[in-house]
Amino acid sequence: MFLVEMLKSTDYKHLTTKHYGSFSKLGFRKSYNDFAEPGVGWESEVVELVMENGAKKVLDVGCGNGDLLIKLRKKGFQGKLFGVDLSKGILSGGIERNRKERLGITFEVGDMQSLRFEDGFFDVVISKHMLYHVPNVQKGVDEMHRCLKPRGTLLITLNSKRNKPKLFKCEKMILEKFGLHTEHGQQLVGPENLEKYLKKFSKVETKIRSGKLNKPELFVPYFETFRNNYEPEPGKELWAKVLKYVKEFVERETEKNGEFIETCVTSLTKAVK
Repeated sequence: MFLVEMLKSTDYKHLTTKHYGSFSKLGFRKSYNDFAEPGVGWESEVVELVMENGAKKVLDVGCGNGDLLIKLRKKGFQGKLFGVDLSKGILSGGIERNRKERLGITFEVGDMQSLRFEDGFFDVVISKHMLYHVPNVQKGVDEMHRCLKPRGTLLITLNSKRNKPKLFKCEKMILEKFGLHTEHGQQLVGPENLEKYLKKFSKVETKIRSGKLNKPELFVPYFETFRNNYEPEPGKELWAKVLKYVKEFVERETEKNGEFIETCVTSLTKAVK
């Protein structure tokens, strides 16, 4: 097992230049997960919770291309919206759409471990599928807590450690065959251990959703989005062999079970300050 500080999933330079230098990889993963039945996404529920909250100031930490904040504005949210992300590249799409459509959202590059906002500034803070990428999870959570008003609400979405068992099975085989190692953030933080970071909050509630993905033809391209997470990062020739092996894995599993179904398990945690 590699030390946490060596993991690419928490290496800011790697995240902002290779892994999330643009929205393409994240966008494909989101679209793949959208095929899960029943659905495992939480965006609609998060939007409804914010609208019902009566919030006037909302922050999305690790906002990506700002899609959730844009949905809130389109839904009729009249308050102030702020989006922070490490990667200027992944923010660019949201910044451009915000400018063109005059949505009045404030986007900026920043680190959740040292947010620039004053104490008690926000009614709601959102962290969707990003705590995996924080080197010091407790420090990041404490910063979000600091920025919340008394009785303010923190909304966190995460993948469970039980998410994507087929992917983990395949990656274990790749480690054994090719000597390539990778880690995913859900192995560091998920609904199974999140509450230990939320001790400063007065009330914590977590919901879990599970769905099945019957899209074997998308498994290989989904897997391919993780290439630069491997250590060492495979070159073109080796990666072609790995992808061939992954395709054969899908074929073997399909022949053995009569189908190839992946499982998605995600969570939404609501914590009140």
